[in-house]
This record gives sequence, structure tokens and C-alpha cells, in this order.
Amino acid sequence: MRGILHGRKGLRKAMQALTCAAAVFAWGVSCAAPPPLTLRVGDPAPQFEVLTWLKGEAVQRLDAGQVYVIEFWATRCVPCIKLMPHFSELARQYSGKATFVGVNEPYDWETVESVSTFVDRQGERMTYAVAMDFLEREQRLFARWAMPAGMSGYPAALIVDRAGRIAWAGSPALSLEDMETTLEQVVANTHDLAQGRARQQARHEAREADRMPLASVVDPWDKKDYPMVIVEADKLIAQDPRNEQRVFRMKLLALLHTDERQALSYARGLPEQYRHGAAIVLAVKEQLPDWAYQLAVQWLEEEMEPETYTDSTHGWVWSVIARAHYRAGNPDRAIQAQEKAIRCVEAYGYEKERLELKQTLQDYRAGKSARSGDD
Repeated sequence: MRGILHGRKGLRKAMQALTCAAAVFAWGVSCAAPPPLTLRVGDPAPQFEVLTWLKGEAVQRLDAGQVYVIEFWATRCVPCIKLMPHFSELARQYSGKATFVGVNEPYDWETVESVSTFVDRQGERMTYAVAMDFLEREQRLFARWAMPAGMSGYPAALIVDRAGRIAWAGSPALSLEDMETTLEQVVANTHDLAQGRARQQARHEAREADRMPLASVVDPWDKKDYPMVIVEADKLIAQDPRNEQRVFRMKLLALLHTDERQALSYARGLPEQYRHGAAIVLAVKEQLPDWAYQLAVQWLEEEMEPETYTDSTHGWVWSVIARAHYRAGNPDRAIQAQEKAIRCVEAYGYEKERLELKQTLQDYRAGKSARSGDD
């Protein structure tokens, strides 16, 4: 059965794409180095232009005397989705005082129709104006607004004051309270740009400093020295238990290379908030014991809650669950989960994804037939 699945070049490429998607989806914020900080609090806001508006009144330009909150989001960013009701509440709270705009950063396979469907399905969870940026990536607003302000992942937000200056820039998923405090002060015209600039610089430096200790883990990882990865990860966790959030995936993968029994024991003992990331690691790893995949399925299915995942994202998760079922030797359950994934992406018009998922479904069915023949 596994030979049929793993022997296909296309499926191997799909698995690589799935693993890359897992990094963004499971962790929400980018783990890349923060870009250089060149757009600072107090600087004039860059030119604002969005080509496609999906909801609400279009903002053609940023008018003087108006306050704006510009948020960048993606359809498969879990922190973005979780924040939508809160941004809607803030938009209602500051109605007439501040204009909220959610700028969607589409994935390569997305269309205006699919993202518009996503937005429509949010209903009252997403009541502010929504735009979509279809320019080439280096020309998009995200590249001209968020990245120069030191952000490399979603969600990212910037506040523009009445004078057209950047009053706040950061990740609302990480610094929501500071963003809300600044917005209140900007609306009241009591904000201090010098203090805001200093806080932005401090957040940027903290992100860079957070990355530095990881070199002790990344260096042996690059050399495939997995025992040393485990040693260095344990050192970081001993120094500060909060470091486990940053290294548990590499430690788990390293353990899978050295001692699967210990790896699975470690996975089972992880705090609940890390289980999604661990489940993805287990689901995409080949040739594990069946109960490892069963553990991944259990954790992922426990998270399938409407307030956390939309239909579109459900499709991605169901495809991962299907993969784990198949590898655990449960083709029937893999087929059921894959069919759910296909129904989810069909609802959003993701034709390329639908075709890829259907191809994988055919392979699951072929694997089931081959296994039945062997029996």
C-alpha cells in the first residue's frame, strides 16, 4: 500500500508543499528572521492602493484627518481567523472615528471568487471593509507596508494617525493590548510617537534576540547531528521553559531520527497548545508506528471546531488527517477524510487544490484495492 503512495513523484511534491504549509498554518506567525526595520512609527505612511474590494466601502486613499487600521491577513492563518470577531468589535466601537481595512494576501491558488466566498461565509465575524491585493508579491502592500515595518508573517497591522503617520506597527496576535491602547490614544489624539517608536524598536530587537539562541539548535540540525539537536534543545528549555515553544518541533523531529519510542513519549507529554504542531510533524513523517498516526488524528480531530477553523481550512486539516489514516493502514477512514477535504475546497472554488486532492483520493482507493488483493 505505501509503495503505491510514496512511489509517485507528484505526491512527494505534494507532501513537500504540505510540510511547508504546515509551518505557516500550525504556527501562525512566521519563524523567519524579521526584515530590516525601515518604516518606523512617526514616518509618513506609504501610498495606499488596493485593486480589488470584496466587502464594505472602498478606500481609494488615506485622507488627512482620518484614522486608519490596516490589517494584513490570509485565509489559512489561524491567528488571523481568531482575531476577526475582535477586529469587527473594534470597528464597531470606533465607528466614525477610525476606518478598519483587512487586506487579504492571497495564496497562489486563490482567486477573487474563492476569497470572496471565504469573506462572505464569515458573516458577522468579519464586518469591516475587506480588500484583496493581487499585485506581484514584491509590489504588494504587504511588501511596502508590513515588511519595512519589520514584519514577515500574518497577521500584521499598522495604525495611521490623522496626520498620515504610522502610529503603530506590529503583530496583533502578539501585541494586541499595545495595539488597542495605541488606537485609543490615536483616536483621542494623545498618542506619543516617540514612545511608540521606542516600543516598536524594542519589539523588533526582542524578535531578533529570540532567534539568536536557536542557532545552537539550527546548526546541528543543518548538519543532521540529531543527538546534538536534542542536547541543545534541552539546554534551551532548561534555561527557560518558554523556549520549548520555539524548539519542540525540531526536538521532536530529531527524536524521530534517533529514538522513536522516546519521540512518541515526548509528543504525548507536550502541553496542549503544542499538540497541533506535533500532530502535523507526526502526520507527515513516513514509516512511523501506527499509533503515532492515530495520535496525530486524535489531536487534529479534537481541534476541528467552527470557531477555530473555517470550511476552507477544514479542507486542509482533513487532508492531513487522511494522510495519517492512510499511513496507519486505515484506507477506509483515509478515503472518508479525503472526501471531506474535497467538499471543503469545492465550496471555495479551489480548482487546483480540488484536482490534487482528487488525485490523492484515487491513490488511496488504489492502495485499498491493492491491499485487498494482497489479502
